[in-house]
Amino acid sequence: EEITFRGYIQTYFARDFPMWKAIAIASVLFSIMHFSFLSAPYLFLAGGLMGWTRYKTGSLYPSMVIHFLHNYVVITFFTEL
Repeated sequence: EEITFRGYIQTYFARDFPMWKAIAIASVLFSIMHFSFLSAPYLFLAGGLMGWTRYKTGSLYPSMVIHFLHNYVVITFFTEL
């Protein structure tokens, strides 16, 4: 997901829009892709954090680490067995 949303989509839209708009567009698409209406605002904010991290560091790796840690915490602590 990071390669697609922060690597390709965010970079593509950053060519024609200010970075904040490129991050917002990628975050909206990231949220929609997860097919969860109730989680959409949260996913948008998470996508925004990862997009901002990608922009500030210039690398996908930190956002990949954030995404991995997020998924680990959700699966470990918020999923019933």
